[in-house]
Amino acid sequence: MVGIKLCSRAHPFLPLQSGELHIEQAGNYRSVIRSRVEEAIKNVAASRVTLSQSTNDEAYANVFTQRVRVETLFRTAVEERLESPPRLHCRLDQFYLGFVMITDSVAAKMLETRVQNELNDRETFLQGAQSEREKTAVEVNRIDLKTNKTLRTAMAEASLVRTRAIAEARLVKSRAEINGTRTLLESAGIESQEHKIALKYIKTLRDREQLDMVVSFLQEGGAVFTAPV
Repeated sequence: MVGIKLCSRAHPFLPLQSGELHIEQAGNYRSVIRSRVEEAIKNVAASRVTLSQSTNDEAYANVFTQRVRVETLFRTAVEERLESPPRLHCRLDQFYLGFVMITDSVAAKMLETRVQNELNDRETFLQGAQSEREKTAVEVNRIDLKTNKTLRTAMAEASLVRTRAIAEARLVKSRAEINGTRTLLESAGIESQEHKIALKYIKTLRDREQLDMVVSFLQEGGAVFTAPV
């Protein structure tokens, strides 16, 4: 409220014309109210809706998906602004959030942001896929090396076991042949060195793979005949 004191005789107070002053001031009342309402909405939109979000498209999405909450924020801000000094003689009756217009510049910025996000996600996915391929290749190579090592170790151990078995078998066979020959000589009564050498020679011929020989024993008075081959 502005107090005006007029006491000069050069400017007397005119009661009939004072109503015109109030009418003129009342004509600007609507613009003042509108200005305060727009100011309150802009401030709360910047501090409670937009700044709390990371991007503009999320802020707009917040308006559309949480319409009741945003409308309540706007209404409370308008009521507080109208009540702030100097208080305006008006009362907020109905308030609702109507059509939300997205400007071309904001829409273009939102589109650029979405495209960039898609490109970033694509690049992240490609890098992740490349990393997984490299990890898989390393793991496959590790498994292959481990498999080859296990295979070579198993083959070496099998070869060692086979070699030992062959050596042991040959040793057992050799001992058996020695014991068998000794038993044969004792049971046959062969004591001369000449007969022993002859028997050893016959055994050597028998053991040759490329020679097919059959040994038979003749009874007393028998005869051996040879046939040409």
